[in-house]
Amino acid sequence: MDTVLDNKIDKAVKHAPLYMVIIHNDDVNTFQWVIACILKIFHTEYEEAVQLTHQVHNEGKAVCRVEPFEPAELHRDQLRSLHLSATMEAE
Repeated sequence: MDTVLDNKIDKAVKHAPLYMVIIHNDDVNTFQWVIACILKIFHTEYEEAVQLTHQVHNEGKAVCRVEPFEPAELHRDQLRSLHLSATMEAE
């Protein structure tokens, strides 16, 4: 294999910017609905989904995942399609 190319790929992967997928509190969605959405989209354990939902409720928002742009954008859009208030921000 080409060592120079491998090093460039390694550097690109290590330096790819990461984005936070954030759910924001609202007055519309129930606890159970937010938990169900987190489980469906992020495939977390139930306890983690409950913890994130409590954080959204108590602190106004919660970071659900930190990941590269494309998956973060997909997850944000999936949350929005389920009528949750979601954004993504660079880490």
